[in-house]
Amino acid sequence: MDGSTLKASNYDEVATACRLAKEIGCDYFELKAMLDQDHYTVNQDEQYIDRVNERWESLKELEDDSFRLLRSSNWEAYGTARARTSPRSTPAARSPDCAPR
Repeated sequence: MDGSTLKASNYDEVATACRLAKEIGCDYFELKAMLDQDHYTVNQDEQYIDRVNERWESLKELEDDSFRLLRSSNWEAYGTARARTSPRSTPAARSPDCAPR
């Protein structure tokens, strides 16, 4: 991290991780915003958030009765905050959670 902006991330791994979660039998895959040690959302450029959201839309085809896609409230708040704030106050992707069946 440089200041409060994340420089390296797992944005491009979200789709692969989601498919793997379904393949190994997880009930769901949850996308979460990255938090710092004080539990504040880590700032990130809007372009990275857009990349994750584009991939997320294509992953909806994986949902069925036994596998769900979830986004945390911090990630969802990004959409609301985006209309009010600059990209410097947006969440960043982090390792998602999954729960085995």
